[in-house]
Amino acid sequence: MKKIILIGMFFILMLMTVACSGDDEGVQVDDYRIQSAQGVYSGQTRSGHVDLEIETIGGSSKQMFTSSDDITKNGRNQIVDDAYLLRLFWGEQELDCAAYEEESLHDQQKVRIYFTNDTKETDLEKLRVVIAKGTEDQIAEELEPEMETLSDHIEYTSTDGHNKIYLSEEGMYLKASTPSYMTLFLESAGSLQLCAPDQTWTLALTTSVDLEQERREDLLLPVVISQEKGEDENGIWMALPIESWKDIETIEKGGSNTNPYWFVRSDLGEDLDYQEGVVSYAEEGVLILSPVDSENENAIYHVILPEEYKDHTFQGGSFVYVVYEEKTEQDYGYELSGVKKIIENG
Repeated sequence: MKKIILIGMFFILMLMTVACSGDDEGVQVDDYRIQSAQGVYSGQTRSGHVDLEIETIGGSSKQMFTSSDDITKNGRNQIVDDAYLLRLFWGEQELDCAAYEEESLHDQQKVRIYFTNDTKETDLEKLRVVIAKGTEDQIAEELEPEMETLSDHIEYTSTDGHNKIYLSEEGMYLKASTPSYMTLFLESAGSLQLCAPDQTWTLALTTSVDLEQERREDLLLPVVISQEKGEDENGIWMALPIESWKDIETIEKGGSNTNPYWFVRSDLGEDLDYQEGVVSYAEEGVLILSPVDSENENAIYHVILPEEYKDHTFQGGSFVYVVYEEKTEQDYGYELSGVKKIIENG
């Protein structure tokens, strides 16, 4: 009896092993097997990635997917359309995406596909990886990746209250209160400054810059950018992997800055406000401003500078925005303390 039970258990284990092995085999296209498709998605920033592992099972010495470095030796590992093409779909709608070779070793290739979701769909089971041969309409195989959903993110609010930024480990979402504010933002911003306590990065609002710029260690390039389509065109999504994303405390708008687009983390800036003014003069540890609004034209703003600004030179007559915690009324006007940031507009 025990022998029969053991034999039965053995066959059950064998069946389970075969079933598991079948899942691991993935799909096959010619002499290549795509063994897995797994990914991560952030619903708040509507961005994510899917990882593929490709094994060469024939005699070919060529990797399945071709990178730009394979063709031009430019050092960039972005996958380009060649013998095989990669596409991502959410349901029937194609997503904006870009694939990169993560690793290439003899008969193994690892590829990561970054994407943004402008479909407003939330059902991750509708996400499909499509592999085509030669042209987009020659579909060879499809994969339905297993997706992990991320909820962790940081929210930033601009000092004028009209724009928000959401940041996750997968990307960034810029949201304006109205389409006109988003248009104004884009027209005047060529980049964003992402500021952590010990480092500042420049985020270009484009996926392509010249090679010399790209080599800058402080420059970040989105791998994918999408703008919301339809009547409410007030959102931009970026696939933007940043290892130190949780360290970023403030985000500043680059380019011509006629409006105070400075963003602060919601958990750090609940009590912050800002004051614009013209620099009258500066002395050690103090900045004196004249107001630019008619209601307080006779007031003077006495700004107590934090340590990092005490050796900074402010140009007389320049416009500045002072982001602060506390405003105290005085005989001469107001004292601003708890200063977190001073934005100079020249």
